Amino acid sequence: MPLPSTRAIPLAWSSHHRAAVEGAFNAKVTITDPSRSTPGAWDEQTGTYGPPTMHVVAADVPCRIQRLKDDRPVDHVEQNITIRLYLIQLPADTPAIETGFVAEVVECPNDPWFVGATLTASDVEHGSELFNRDVIWIHNQAPTSPAPSGSGEGEPSP
Repeated sequence: MPLPSTRAIPLAWSSHHRAAVEGAFNAKVTITDPSRSTPGAWDEQTGTYGPPTMHVVAADVPCRIQRLKDDRPVDHVEQNITIRLYLIQLPADTPAIETGFVAEVVECPNDPWFVGATLTASDVEHGSELFNRDVIWIHNQAPTSPAPSGSGEGEPSP
């Protein structure tokens, strides 16, 4: 038991250790809030706005991405898909993240195939010590652009 005038864990414990944790960040994500968007530019010729732009919460945020061993089959709109969970560790001073936010992997030098992947925030973890911000994200394993019916792709040869 510490002496009454001392602390077992100093108040600056988290901030002192952040540099070591952030030294392991080797990827980058851009985080958006899909519930907020900005209309595209006004087009005088068509009298309409261009496609909306998602509200960017934080761009090119250094991070560490770790796949969690918890693939789950899910029925979604009469389609059986698999979701995969990932832990993304972000800097402690990253703006507030909420469930439903979307992270796009914009840099991943050790796994370039993961660049462009989009994940949805599922659980923002909090605690009394904050070396970094831990967020659990869902990656939907369903194909993003299925081949159109009759395109010949995926159909047996005659």
